Amino acid sequence: MQQEEEKAELVDGKVDWRGRKALKHKHGGMQVSLLVLAACAMENLATLSLAVNLVSYFNGIMHYELADAANMLTDYMGVSYMLSIVVAVLADTWIGRYKCVLISGFFESLGLALLTIQAHMGSLKPPICNLYVKDAHCEKLNGKQEAFLFISLYLLAFGSAGLKASLPSHGADQFDERDPKEAMQMSSFFNGLLLAICIGGAISLTFNVYVQDHYGWDWGFGVSTIAIVLATFIFAFGLPLYRIHVADTKNGIIEIIQVAIIEVKRKGVARDNNMLDALPVKQPLPLSIFSAIRNRNLPLPADPMELYEIEQDKEASVEIEYQPHRDIFRFLDKAAIQRKSDVKPENQETPNPWKVCRVTQVENAKIILSMLPIFCCSIIMTLCLAQLQTFSVQQGTTMDTRITNHFNIPPASLPIIPVAFLIIIVPFYDRICVPFLRKFTGISTGITHLQRIGVGLILSSISMAIAAIIEVKRKGVAREHNMLDALPVKQPLPLSIFWLSFQYFIFGIADMFTYVGLLEFFYSEAPKGLKSTSTCFLWCSMALGYFLSSILVQAVNGATKNITASGGCPCDKCLHVYYHWFHLETKSKVESCGVYIAAIRNRNLPLPADPMELYEIEQDKEASVEIEYQPHRDIFRFLDKAAIQRKSDVKPENQETPNPWKVCRVTQVENAKIILSMLPIFCCSIIMTLCLAQLQTFSVQQGTTMDTRITNHFNIPPASLPIIPVAFLIIIVPFYDRICVPFLRKFTGISTGITHLQRIGVGLILSSISMAIAAIIEVKRKGVAREHNMLDALPVKQPLPLSIFWLSFQYFIFGIADMFTYVGLLEFFYSEAPKGLKSTSTCFLWCSMALGYFLSSILVQAVNGATKNITASGGWLAGNNINRNHLNLFYLFLSILSLINFFVYLFVSKRYKYRPQYPAVTGGKSEE
Repeated sequence: MQQEEEKAELVDGKVDWRGRKALKHKHGGMQVSLLVLAACAMENLATLSLAVNLVSYFNGIMHYELADAANMLTDYMGVSYMLSIVVAVLADTWIGRYKCVLISGFFESLGLALLTIQAHMGSLKPPICNLYVKDAHCEKLNGKQEAFLFISLYLLAFGSAGLKASLPSHGADQFDERDPKEAMQMSSFFNGLLLAICIGGAISLTFNVYVQDHYGWDWGFGVSTIAIVLATFIFAFGLPLYRIHVADTKNGIIEIIQVAIIEVKRKGVARDNNMLDALPVKQPLPLSIFSAIRNRNLPLPADPMELYEIEQDKEASVEIEYQPHRDIFRFLDKAAIQRKSDVKPENQETPNPWKVCRVTQVENAKIILSMLPIFCCSIIMTLCLAQLQTFSVQQGTTMDTRITNHFNIPPASLPIIPVAFLIIIVPFYDRICVPFLRKFTGISTGITHLQRIGVGLILSSISMAIAAIIEVKRKGVAREHNMLDALPVKQPLPLSIFWLSFQYFIFGIADMFTYVGLLEFFYSEAPKGLKSTSTCFLWCSMALGYFLSSILVQAVNGATKNITASGGCPCDKCLHVYYHWFHLETKSKVESCGVYIAAIRNRNLPLPADPMELYEIEQDKEASVEIEYQPHRDIFRFLDKAAIQRKSDVKPENQETPNPWKVCRVTQVENAKIILSMLPIFCCSIIMTLCLAQLQTFSVQQGTTMDTRITNHFNIPPASLPIIPVAFLIIIVPFYDRICVPFLRKFTGISTGITHLQRIGVGLILSSISMAIAAIIEVKRKGVAREHNMLDALPVKQPLPLSIFWLSFQYFIFGIADMFTYVGLLEFFYSEAPKGLKSTSTCFLWCSMALGYFLSSILVQAVNGATKNITASGGWLAGNNINRNHLNLFYLFLSILSLINFFVYLFVSKRYKYRPQYPAVTGGKSEE
């Protein structure tokens, strides 16, 4: 009896901070979750004022144009939210959620501290300038200042992403969703989460914004830094009391990919084999691939000698090439499996070449396939070479080209430096280095072709690094002598052009290693009939490198034209790009390639009539580690094929455990179905954040033109406008949670009052109404400006005779929409998600918001581009004078877009099937 009571006290899948089983009476629960809510409040206190007021900082202090400042903010927000999905996977799988909170708190504190330093030190920001003065020429940030800004900003983004990823899910981990009482407490926790965010936001949007506007941005960032440090300490204080999720080294994302891939493998696509007969026979690679596709369902023979090959005829007049079989890319060996039907009737010894290939043809195809990665790696080197042939020459035109008093070297002749050096070093390498290396390696070429190519690739990287250092020095000299705008021909810099020789010198050596190595490699490895073609791989690689160079230059100019005076690409801005490359890298694991190949094998199997025949492991109630089980559901039946088990899927050494990359459990399939079901809801939530981004940017700028007085002695900062919905939410959230939810529960029998999807839908329609109201208010605001002849008035000195509180209507409605949609989304994603993807699933909200912010940046640019020729201002949102813009039309467009999104949401939400987990509720109490 005592053992049963102790077992009932244990919380499955949770431990304490020392790794022992978590106990219900000692760990977790509502009281402990208050520490998480307090940390959320402090984190929002630190960041919300930045989300609404950074446009003013970028525009007024850092001198970015208004549209650019708005896009910088939305890009920062987008990166922050997008990174949360990456951090969530790490938290779920390797790090653990509570550790992730502590690490993220450190990075966010560091980012805010650096922003505080930049805002305080005059040398790290441009001189003060009034952008609103007509014909004002305000100095932009220099490279170092912008680098400091972006490093600080994206450290903040990374830390904020980690807290968004881990705090809500760690808070929800303090409850057992299978306990009816704690399930209701969890619902209250998510409502409390919004309340905490609102309280923190209220302080942020009043006190913090006031400090930013009246005491300076250094004090404002300082307050945020203190807040996030306190949030980290508050969270750490509860460490002994938490129920801690045990990080599972099995990645739920990978398991879902397994399901999807196995389904692709088994689904199959009918192909007309007769089409192959009409194709001309030219090269072994396409021939082998077509044959391999045709024979994809045939088993490979254990002995490669059974594969098709013609007999060698030493007396033949024409020499025929033969290649020995190799155990690589075995899937291509199926092209050499000969069926009886492949033999031509008129010649029983010669099969149709489009239906079966010789082993030699297959091996040649393998060789070409093996070369492709080397080919791709060589492209980037040519991309670097293209820069030396273009921009380095332009650098030379600004420098001192004198060799003697009477002779100048033309900048375009700079490549003679590496050429001259290569004339000396190539014979030295060939006659001295190669024989010397040969003694140690026993390789005729001294080192292998691939080693030689690798040496060149690393040297090309070093060459580009040297080029960057030389450019820093060149620009430093130009700045030191006040010659940044000097005419190159008439006023060359007092710096010799031979400084550029270093980068050419290193790249010349790289040339010798890589390009010569590539020629040797392609030629020596190529099939006999493809020697000429294979050496052309080098030129094709170089061609792609040059094409990519053109694309890269255009892309870099397009991406940076609005953030630098010259439209170049400062290194600090490239940090932003690295975040996107990091997100892409984490999404593409090397192992996935093998999965795709293995997945093609069994896609044609029929589904069993009885789902009980699908593969699932037996439940072991005595197991020390709890294993998740999901019941089968009749949705997305095509995914069920991933759980069809063949005898060949069972490992020889364990007849009960099949290869997880060849067959999946029903639970894994059902988890994949859950994620797939969530995607339409996820997509429908993006538009709402797109609307929110406008309230955080353009509506604040509207407020700067209006009368901000509350009394004769106190003005409300425009960035504090969001305090209106936040203040209202502080009142309405407890009212909704304590009165509305229990009242609705009596009628619906649902623990949350209404379903998550109903709650989300209410918020979506309210967001559309909010944008419509915003359009009406903007029409009135511009009408007042026009009526009083103040369209070109300076906002600070001549505010419109219209109270800023007119803007409160749109904020008020959107605040209620927030309460319904964002809390509903958090509850929906957490409650519906598989056990191992709780953090990841709650980050779907942040990922949705990230996409909304990114789309906001794109939408602003697209709207300006589409309307620049039909409006006098050069676009609906162009320029810094908001009185001349057409913001009302933009808001109306967003309202219509939101309404369309709502109807799409209705369509997809009606077809959504909840996973079977809601406990029945009667009379406000739950029943099992």
